[in-house]
Amino acid sequence: MRTSLFAAALAVGTMGLGATAQAEGWNVRDFGPTADRAECMAKADNVIRWYEQTYYSSYVTQLTWTSYGYDMTPGDNDTLIMCPYVNGVVNAFLVIHGGEESERTLVADRLEDRWNSIR
Repeated sequence: MRTSLFAAALAVGTMGLGATAQAEGWNVRDFGPTADRAECMAKADNVIRWYEQTYYSSYVTQLTWTSYGYDMTPGDNDTLIMCPYVNGVVNAFLVIHGGEESERTLVADRLEDRWNSIR
């Protein structure tokens, strides 16, 4: 699923989204603007690694403007938090692919709650 998740990251990074979008196999959420990329990436890494330690992820990694978590439970969800520039502002987006809709939604809710709890 890594290739399709990367393709989704590129697509989402180049278009504007509402707060939440869902399509079969996908959940996308707009976490909103951050002060800068460093803050966004620190929060993204915190959120992904917290999920890995709390619930499970087979593999996590971070690149320049993206943090990934693979095989997140429940289900088999590949997760990406990205921090692209959108209209001159760093905006955080969550993209999840895999699992059943209820599983993706649960993973997304947990990640969003964690994101919102970090100040």
